[in-house]
Amino acid sequence: MKQPPRFKGIPVVVFTGSEEPQEVQHCYVLGANACVRKPIDVDAYFAIMRSCVEFWDACQAPRLSSVS
Repeated sequence: MKQPPRFKGIPVVVFTGSEEPQEVQHCYVLGANACVRKPIDVDAYFAIMRSCVEFWDACQAPRLSSVS
């Protein structure tokens, strides 16, 4: 997913129902920037989604147009 240089600056967050350490590790090996366990409760799910968006929005990252 992040092999083309123009995609390297896009954060990849994996939402998973798995708690298996091997599966989480595999997500990072494949290039994920974060692996988040999905809660069952809908309100908690949306709270985590908001937190992720706020976190990545606050991060300093290169502009995609400057990445070739």
